[in-house]
Amino acid sequence: MKKLIKDPIAVITIGVILLVMLVGLFAPLFASHDPLEQDILNKYSKPTWEHPFGTDNLGRCIYSRIVYGVR
Repeated sequence: MKKLIKDPIAVITIGVILLVMLVGLFAPLFASHDPLEQDILNKYSKPTWEHPFGTDNLGRCIYSRIVYGVR
């Protein structure tokens, strides 16, 4: 355990893994939209403040789908 704490790359990796786990655990708090909600009129939109990664071919928020996909 002492070797692990002394290695900065290992500490950063463990931190990233824990962060991803927390985001998955609290997905409803981090997701901006329902990942299954469709908005056909808003398909293939570019990233905006409302949809940080844009939308897919059915107008679903890609960011929300990624956050829920972590689960």
